[in-house]
Amino acid sequence: MNPFREPVYPLILAAFRRLFGGTPESIGRGSYLFPVVLFQSLLAAVTVWYFSVVFAQFAKDKRSAQLLAVIGTLSQWGVVILNRFAAKRGSSYQESIMTEGIALSLFLLFEMLLLQVEFRRDDDSAAARKTYARRLLSLCLIMLLTISTRKQLLGILFLAVAISFLTDFLRYRQGKRFLLMCLCVLLVFGGSQLFDYSYNYGLRGIWMTHTGNSMGLCSRLFYTAEEEDAMYLESETEREWFREIIAQAKDRNAHWDNLPEDTGWMDRTEHFSVAYDVIGYEIMNPVLSDGTGYSDGLSESYPSYEEFLLDVDRIEGRFAKAMLNNPRHFASLTMMLIGKGFLNSVSRAGEIFVNLLGILLYLIYLVLYVLVRLRYRKTHDTKLLGTAIFAEIVLGGIIINILLVAVMIYPQSRYMIYSMGLFYAALCMMALALKH
Repeated sequence: MNPFREPVYPLILAAFRRLFGGTPESIGRGSYLFPVVLFQSLLAAVTVWYFSVVFAQFAKDKRSAQLLAVIGTLSQWGVVILNRFAAKRGSSYQESIMTEGIALSLFLLFEMLLLQVEFRRDDDSAAARKTYARRLLSLCLIMLLTISTRKQLLGILFLAVAISFLTDFLRYRQGKRFLLMCLCVLLVFGGSQLFDYSYNYGLRGIWMTHTGNSMGLCSRLFYTAEEEDAMYLESETEREWFREIIAQAKDRNAHWDNLPEDTGWMDRTEHFSVAYDVIGYEIMNPVLSDGTGYSDGLSESYPSYEEFLLDVDRIEGRFAKAMLNNPRHFASLTMMLIGKGFLNSVSRAGEIFVNLLGILLYLIYLVLYVLVRLRYRKTHDTKLLGTAIFAEIVLGGIIINILLVAVMIYPQSRYMIYSMGLFYAALCMMALALKH
């Protein structure tokens, strides 16, 4: 029940703990955590099955449908195998007690439901409208659960609006459905905030959301900040903390200035990937804990740990605002991280051959998408339209996730794998659609 966490995953863990007993420290088959892993694995299996069923519906014949179902399944389990046996972390996530254990499945469900909501044949019957309403309601529920599991996935709300604009507003000329999607997204966001506040109030007796929302951006900005940026802060005490954080970052090789200006973008992003955690967890958090007098867990200024965390959020917010007044190298680092994010979304940024292969894959993806759209204009085949919409959803999800992560955190593979399998599935789907 960590105050830093969104409510869904802690509630799931608490429910399993109540059902099976044990303590948060207990591990192994006798622990309540083992049934959690089984639940996550079952959820992943059912989600992949659902994905393969929806995926196969866009085939033109039975043989193609079977092939698409196999491709859909392999695209997802391929990512699981790579995460388990090829990645440094050595985790498929479904077998780990991490938010990704359910977030990966929820994201896949979201993209499939969004596809089903936005892809419609020329059918305005009462049954079709009822199906649309049921799918839209399911989409809203999945969006609420997803963003209440990982705040990184807040971008799915933007994706839903963007795809609805392309399909409902521009393609189908149905402005009311686009406005309905916008309303649903607003309600989901408001519902997630109410859920977060209510969860923390019921658990801690304080009307608050989860904390730590400014820490990632602060760690990101401190990497390129300078001591003179402290002048934008009103409090002299906070100016001292600010300067201390930057001084320690430079001393510990966790600052932009620690590398030559002509450092290559791969070396720069690798350096930042290490510096990010050092700044946040090993420098900024201890400096603020010591500075506020809460390092020993006791302070007259804070009646509870939660009050301390809320104050740290406010301090970090002021730090971030001060650094954004003069964001040195911020744009340069952001572009580097965006580039790395694109590569990590389809493979893993590294050797130049692998990077060039990643770029080639995106070019092939775009060419196939254009060809699918051109063929649809000639044939008006609804299966081609569904293929195009799926390709838009997948690429849109990749782009939005990269932009959010590159600006706020760091595009490590763990944050980029959500659309990896979907990317290759979409590639195969478009190639197969053009073959017929």
